[in-house]
Amino acid sequence: MKKQTVLNKKKKGFTLIELIIVMAIMAILAMIAIPKFTEFKNTANKKHDVTTGRTIANVVNTLNANGSFSGTVSGLDISSADANAVLIRSMLENGAPTAKTTAVKDKNFFVSIDSNDKVTVKTGDNYASGKEVYPNPDSDTFK
Repeated sequence: MKKQTVLNKKKKGFTLIELIIVMAIMAILAMIAIPKFTEFKNTANKKHDVTTGRTIANVVNTLNANGSFSGTVSGLDISSADANAVLIRSMLENGAPTAKTTAVKDKNFFVSIDSNDKVTVKTGDNYASGKEVYPNPDSDTFK
């Protein structure tokens, strides 16, 4: 009689094999998802750089049209102590609706105005090797 009650009891829980299969499926899904999330983050950062570059260019165009710059603006690091850079930063902090100081704090943005008043904004370690974010973002870097 005891044997019959033991045999009639229903199994509760999962077997070890079932748990291992579920863990393997979860690991495969994680291997697929994590690189995608990283790709999304990198794309968002690049688009943020392009937007910040556009905002910087708008500020530079406004200041240039007002005759606010002293001297020339060529390869200007906007995080430097140069008077023109300070002027650009103050406009970004106070007057530009979409750019905040944090948008510029962690990156080096460089501005140059050519003889035709065309503004170019680059980001990187220096102006010469920087990636152009305005007016034509580098297509291989900023897709």
